[in-house]
Amino acid sequence: MLSTSRRERRVAVRKVRRSLTEISPLNSHPQMQSPLFSVLPPEIRNQIFELALSEHEDSTRPYDPTDNYYRPGHCFPKVINTDLLRTCRRVYYETNTIPMSSATHCFWLGTISCSRDPSRTPLRFESLTRKQQTDLNHVHVFMAYYCREFSTFMSPQQFRPKHLTITISWGNNWSDTRYGNDDIQQLFSASWGSPDLTKFPNELEDVKVEFEVTKEWKGKLDELVKRVMLWRFELRDGTNMVADESTTVKSWTRQRGWRRTKPPSSYEIHVVTVTWRRSASAENKD
Repeated sequence: MLSTSRRERRVAVRKVRRSLTEISPLNSHPQMQSPLFSVLPPEIRNQIFELALSEHEDSTRPYDPTDNYYRPGHCFPKVINTDLLRTCRRVYYETNTIPMSSATHCFWLGTISCSRDPSRTPLRFESLTRKQQTDLNHVHVFMAYYCREFSTFMSPQQFRPKHLTITISWGNNWSDTRYGNDDIQQLFSASWGSPDLTKFPNELEDVKVEFEVTKEWKGKLDELVKRVMLWRFELRDGTNMVADESTTVKSWTRQRGWRRTKPPSSYEIHVVTVTWRRSASAENKD
């Protein structure tokens, strides 16, 4: 049972949210004394707002290259400055969708979550308003190769991103005998369940799955990718998502810190990305 103070806080939060959804040009000051509104055309003004409110990297606080969450594109904390939203009602009305839609919301599943980026507080889908659910654009999930939490992660009805990226990392553990040393299909099923395990939200436009392995397992990964590209994922409305005919291949060097008596070293990570999109037949039907 909720305490009185918690109940009062929830009521206050709902009241604030309701008042924000009621903001419109009709009940906002036109702000024509500001050159932003009296001089600049909307197209230029919107570009300024996007620069001010979009997610960006804080290059003054670089990550330690030995951290598990360090990789290309994730070398610095990402921040959003929302001060502009509090200046006036008209600015809020024109800009409030930018922070949510510009951000990549990152999650770490499995034991990899113990080493997740400490600067990021995972988004709670169940706490999103309907408008925030609509504005949700990109979600990036990082998973250890043995993680089985993905279906639970996908289950909230409020989970409705337009773009989904999933990074699955095997590291040096491809030969782990617990998951079938020779059966790569079984190994992947242990990681994610199966292609039929979870139906994606109808709003989803594409799914990118990044497979990360160390260089010595490149051959096995290439074999796995050939099979995975035959999979089809289904949206909740029954629409199929099919894999692109081509993949994206890249590599990068991970730094390893001191390990007991072993000095720091580095090793190469091989990454293959497979992208699924709505099938052409479904788009023609729309």
